[in-house]
Amino acid sequence: MLKKTKVREENNAALVNKNKGIMFYKILQDGSADEIRESFINDINATGLIFETHEPIDQGVTLECEIYQPRDYQEDIISSTYLLAKVVWVRKSTSCSGFNGNRNTYRVKIKFLTKKS
Repeated sequence: MLKKTKVREENNAALVNKNKGIMFYKILQDGSADEIRESFINDINATGLIFETHEPIDQGVTLECEIYQPRDYQEDIISSTYLLAKVVWVRKSTSCSGFNGNRNTYRVKIKFLTKKS
């Protein structure tokens, strides 16, 4: 399971204010967890979201996600949610903004499966 850290929470506060949110995720393969990755959220609703990444992710793969979003219109309060999601589609893009200075080239849509406690 992804673990929150004080450093990550402090960094998230600055990043979420400029975006629709950020997400940390692991790709789950054959029951084993991959490295933690980070990304900006482009669009989010009750059933899923679209995020940016600099590497392709296979369709159908399950992700363990930690999502940070502003909870109020002033973006002073940030909430986090842990959940599992399945990759619905991956599209190559040249207009993504990047994370930590990286040039992202893929947009990924995921569907939420279950909320983690």
